[in-house]
Amino acid sequence: MLDIKRDLQNDVLLLGPNSCFTVTHYEQPLLDFNPDTAPNVFTPPPYVGLSSFTEQQTQQFFGRQALISQLWEKFRQLHLPQAHQKRTLRVLPLLGPKAIGKSSVVRAGLLPALAQRPLNGLERVHVLVMQPSAHPLRVLSQLLARVLQRDPLAAIAETRLMLDLSVPEGLSRIVPALLDDHAEHVILCVDQFEELFSLCRDEEERRLFIDNLLLAAADSSANFSLVLTLDSEFLPAVQQHRLLYQTCARQGMLVTMLRPEELREAITEPALQMGQPLPVEVVEQLLSEFKDLEPSFSLPMLQFTLVQMWLLQQQGLNAEEALQRLDGISGALDHALQDCYAQLTPEETERFWRVLPRLLQLNDQGQWVCPRETVEALSSRQDRQSEIVELLQPFAQLETQIVRLTQSERGTMVRLVRPVLLTQWSLLRTWQRQQREQALFQFYVNQSAREWERRQRPPGWLWSSGELSLLARYPLGFKQRLSALQSTFVEQAQRRQQHFTGLKFGLWGILAAVVVALSVEVHQLTLQVGEMRSAQHSALVYAEQMKQDRDFAFEQVYQTQVAGQLLHEELQKARLQVTEAQSAEELALRALDEVLEARLNGRKPPARVLAKQCQVWCEAEPVEPLPPSKTTTKPTGNRNAAVEATTVAPRQGTVF
Repeated sequence: MLDIKRDLQNDVLLLGPNSCFTVTHYEQPLLDFNPDTAPNVFTPPPYVGLSSFTEQQTQQFFGRQALISQLWEKFRQLHLPQAHQKRTLRVLPLLGPKAIGKSSVVRAGLLPALAQRPLNGLERVHVLVMQPSAHPLRVLSQLLARVLQRDPLAAIAETRLMLDLSVPEGLSRIVPALLDDHAEHVILCVDQFEELFSLCRDEEERRLFIDNLLLAAADSSANFSLVLTLDSEFLPAVQQHRLLYQTCARQGMLVTMLRPEELREAITEPALQMGQPLPVEVVEQLLSEFKDLEPSFSLPMLQFTLVQMWLLQQQGLNAEEALQRLDGISGALDHALQDCYAQLTPEETERFWRVLPRLLQLNDQGQWVCPRETVEALSSRQDRQSEIVELLQPFAQLETQIVRLTQSERGTMVRLVRPVLLTQWSLLRTWQRQQREQALFQFYVNQSAREWERRQRPPGWLWSSGELSLLARYPLGFKQRLSALQSTFVEQAQRRQQHFTGLKFGLWGILAAVVVALSVEVHQLTLQVGEMRSAQHSALVYAEQMKQDRDFAFEQVYQTQVAGQLLHEELQKARLQVTEAQSAEELALRALDEVLEARLNGRKPPARVLAKQCQVWCEAEPVEPLPPSKTTTKPTGNRNAAVEATTVAPRQGTVF
């Protein structure tokens, strides 16, 4: 059984059967659950929303029992006597993608498990929890000073601690001072270790911080252990420190996604403990929508939706109605942020967009990071500290938790929670796109200005009108972010462009006059061309008529030639017939002469002459055949009588 309390210094006490773990965090939450700020809520939700589970939410942390057991066993092996292991650093790295639940596993899982089942020599432990931020050595020194200043006799100034940590062995020397009657061992939990590479710009401070941690973990007499959570995307950056990378590779534990049965347990068990179980249909819908979410923010979005559902249920809605009003997991965050933003006054809206760029920045890799800043650093002449806190409080309440307000040695700290989730807010997504474009454009301005300066500022290397037109896409405040060289470069380019613009207007005037003159000339030429085309058309019509007359004349001549040819052929035929008739006449006269000669001589004409004469007569004048005679004689047996009975009239013209 584990008992969780708070001491007078507001530290969390994990009281096991035979153990006491004192957890000191670098920052203390400034806003806890307060029913006065949420009058419609009667019971705090058993879910954490966008935040991570801490030691106080151990009873509501479900789904990671198997991983917690593995971590406990790994931690036990790291603390075996040195006879069983050689030169093993007491470092337990938890690796995994972002928003996978690494911080929750350590603070709500591993630390309570160590308190419930303490190892030998680790019954009384002081746990220090920190995040590196932009200045990890300063954060570590402030955390150590807070622990040591409990006893006035052992108080050590923060500046002295910073001086001790300026050498790699500094933390090993400070750890014994942390051990007292209430602590036998120190466990340092460095959460979000990737901030050491994404926020810290000083490579020397980064190296000293890592060396202090590893040397203290390697010292067997220091009673010191290190637990860190690291985003797996930053493993290439860890390679810069060889020993740290080897430690992560050999001793690291990979945090994987929750299995379906573990995820179901994480959804249902917290509500079941509060006596308000979720319906099976709602759980199945949540699991179905969870599969379609981006893994980089699926778990926080699920927890946020469960918190919003719980708050709506406290107002009288059932689980199905609450989930429907939120538009599922994907719409819950957008609705909550839009409601908070809609409540801002116009003055607060302007202040919101002035403060936001100081909280959400782009790193060298082009990723959005949220450095932890004090309210004092965010303030300005326009925005006082009290106004900034008042502005951010609605976004830090239980309903949203998109902003985290904490109290530290440096004062009130402000930080955006999980910047990747801000991409789910449509309004902020548009702003992020504009900020990214502005950052890229400013980089382009810087490169152009430096090249212009390197070439001793020649006018030809200034921007043209096309590049200067891009400035109109950005607000007036964008020019205030430019350096002196960049501003000079832009001003010189604009002045040069204005000079070119004046020249262009003059040239356009001259060109306009030339165009008018050319237009008049073109009009006159057009009229002349029209007259020429009309004359050409008349000529074409006359030529066409002449062509038709010529074709008709050619046709008449051709017909005349054909008729003449026919007449010539007929004339030839007539001449041939006349020649043939003359020949026939000569032949007939000759035959007649022979017949007459034969009669005169008293002899019969030759058969040849008679035949020739008959032929001439037949060809010259065909004679119609005579009809048969009507006088017939009855045939008898006498041949001569038959011949005599038939008479034929002689042919006219015969000479016989």
